[in-house]
Amino acid sequence: MCIRDSLSAVRACAYVDEVQTGSPKEIFGRFRKLGVYSWVDLMRSTEGRHTERVLAFQFGMTELLKQPVSLALLKEILGRKSAPQAPIKITADQFLDIYKLGQ
Repeated sequence: MCIRDSLSAVRACAYVDEVQTGSPKEIFGRFRKLGVYSWVDLMRSTEGRHTERVLAFQFGMTELLKQPVSLALLKEILGRKSAPQAPIKITADQFLDIYKLGQ
């Protein structure tokens, strides 16, 4: 799936409270009530491998930004040519740059 740059943006920030790993069945069983991923979505992400380990992130203290930070600006701040497709570690300075643009 490809999302146009004009539609992609950082719109909020949050703390990562917990990261859990497990099989798709374990993770889906724990988090299905949240309705974020369907079983089909989860199987698509693991290419149908039921034994694949997956990550589940629990977030807290979410703050909506006043202004979305475009994907183009995010790539510039992070020094990347493509959009992050998975969680990546960023520096405190990079976070502050993104946060300031969102205010």
